[in-house]
Amino acid sequence: MGDDLVPNSDKTVREAQEEAFPDLTPRKVNASLDETAEIVRVILSDMKMEMLDETLTDDGWRLEAAYTSQWFGFVDDFVVRLTPEGSMTIVNVRSKSRVGGSDLGANAARVRAFFEKLESATS
Repeated sequence: MGDDLVPNSDKTVREAQEEAFPDLTPRKVNASLDETAEIVRVILSDMKMEMLDETLTDDGWRLEAAYTSQWFGFVDDFVVRLTPEGSMTIVNVRSKSRVGGSDLGANAARVRAFFEKLESATS
């Protein structure tokens, strides 16, 4: 999906997202892979997200959750990929609405809130 072209544009989805949200890049935290996974589980729960799936692969953890808005019941998918790098962990997050063309910035705000909580928990 990230390599798909944005309609009526010569940019890929990845390029457009990086341009629109330059602050929402993967982060490296000073915690082991399993410690980070546990911290992420707590954060997702605190943020009122429902855990959908957790997968441990040779590359690291993939934690999938969903956030349902209280007023309209819109569901946004929230995926956290954790990759070990020595004694540290790289945290990559994606948040995407299941329906609609615009989320009015809700997903970006949710990713920022997640990273704030992660930084607080790992610093």
